[in-house]
Amino acid sequence: NNSPACYCLREQHGVLRTGDGLNRLRRLDDPSHKKNKNCKCADCDHDRRNLGCANPHACAIAVEKKLSRLMPKWDPRNNPLSPDAADDDEESEDENPNSFPPARPTSAISEGFRILTRLSETLPTLGPSLPADNDAPQPPQAFFTKGMTIRDRDGNTRAAGGLWYDDHDERNTALLLPAHLRQTARTAELAAALHGVQSAPRHQDLIIYYSQKSIRSEMLQKLNAREASGWIGTQDSSLLRALAAALRGRTGETTFIAQDSNQARKTGKAGAVAMARRGTRKSEASEIYPFVDPEYSLRGVQLSTLTQKLAYRGIKQTRKISPRLATTNNLKEVTQVRLPTTTFRNFGFSPTEAEFWTSIRHKDFSRQVKNFLYKSAHSAHRIGAFWKHIPECEERGICATCGGVTEDLDHILTKCSRSGQDIIWALAEKLWLRKHSVWPEISLGSILGCGLARFHDQRGRNLDGTTRLFHILISESAFTIWKIRNECVIQRQGDPLPEKAIHNKWLHNINQRLEFDRLLTNHAKYGKQYALKPSLVLQTWNSTLLDEDKLPDDWIKLPRVLVGIEPQTDPPSSRPSGRRGRNR
Repeated sequence: NNSPACYCLREQHGVLRTGDGLNRLRRLDDPSHKKNKNCKCADCDHDRRNLGCANPHACAIAVEKKLSRLMPKWDPRNNPLSPDAADDDEESEDENPNSFPPARPTSAISEGFRILTRLSETLPTLGPSLPADNDAPQPPQAFFTKGMTIRDRDGNTRAAGGLWYDDHDERNTALLLPAHLRQTARTAELAAALHGVQSAPRHQDLIIYYSQKSIRSEMLQKLNAREASGWIGTQDSSLLRALAAALRGRTGETTFIAQDSNQARKTGKAGAVAMARRGTRKSEASEIYPFVDPEYSLRGVQLSTLTQKLAYRGIKQTRKISPRLATTNNLKEVTQVRLPTTTFRNFGFSPTEAEFWTSIRHKDFSRQVKNFLYKSAHSAHRIGAFWKHIPECEERGICATCGGVTEDLDHILTKCSRSGQDIIWALAEKLWLRKHSVWPEISLGSILGCGLARFHDQRGRNLDGTTRLFHILISESAFTIWKIRNECVIQRQGDPLPEKAIHNKWLHNINQRLEFDRLLTNHAKYGKQYALKPSLVLQTWNSTLLDEDKLPDDWIKLPRVLVGIEPQTDPPSSRPSGRRGRNR
């Protein structure tokens, strides 16, 4: 509104929000105030002298009219925030920082606007039967929670949670997480805590003895931020949201206390561990109810805190995108035990899809290799079946060397003779056996999932250098095969490279990676973010170097350190002889 009074309120009085105008209304209740332009009351005289307002009474009337047009819900005169009340809230929080805070109304109108509320429509609306409340006073109820994970006989991770009240208590519970939940100790303990809160009467005080610190921080420190973001991108969001709603719907106080060395708490901690261990031995998954009462849970994302990244991720969650068939088939090569040469047989465990997508961004891979693995996982290369439905280009999808075989990525990396894959994998195996005694079978699944490999010694300790060498060797070898295939098809019109050229190209790439590792140990030049630890580089390449017995223990700063495979050269008889030059 650009009326003279509204303009004066903005420019002279600094009234920009509805609450800013409350101070202007006090004079209307002052007996000394005159309802005219020349009022001499203290407030009007102050505005006239210090703010340059020509008609303070008109400005006060304008504020009153604007506020009267608001709905009672948004009128600040109906919901004044007392400074004393705010101080009391702060004091109560300081008195018990481990207590779950009660729900409070929003303090600003900006917090009331939320979008992407459809994200909440998929939440479960039916939960377990809650115990009936008893009005009789009861002592506080305490329970201990614990989560743990194990590897089963098939190498899969199983997570279980334990809930312990007291010895021989019928409420002691062992939970085995269903497959759709994350199989982590944190998730299992969250499920146990949720089960305990849902099983307790709402009016009874609760004491939760936790072992995972993140449970307390999520409920007491990060809850407002999580709800403002609509829980988008939050791990275990279904359990956390259900736990927050269950705690908010309680009238009794809930306190979070860490399990420590106190003798009484040692017994409870041991009981929770025993229940969690019992859960890992269950044959069937337990029923988990992430029930969210809409009355105690905010819907959508708070508009005032929305970022472009958060909006993008939220919109993606509202869209149901069917998985690509090619991507699904490639993931099966990595995550399912259906072939004798799968990643499971090679590495001793069956990874999840989330673990696989994280692995192809591993820091051991170069940027080019990361792009290659990502496109390979999605079958995004223009090979094989890509040309099947393009008129007059169908022959491009057939391998000209092998004849009648579809030239897909599996064929290029593990079967085709034109790509030199047999030579390169033999070289990689030869170098690897200098470091480790077992060479895994090479398949498309083991190549795409090479970043998942982990090697340990006989005591179970991580062999970081061996693991890193495997990541580098498999990924760089596969990428070299891909580049050689492209060179043969595009630049050489299908003519394969000589064996010597394939040998030397692979050796050059591996030696170049070794040289990059050696240079990246310069912390002064590359800083902590990009520099490598010299000890890690030494662990990676030791036992693979040429004439290693002649090198010092710390060869990082020596130039021209090469891996222990020599390049192929032409025999002396095939080299051109005679003097060269115009005058010789």
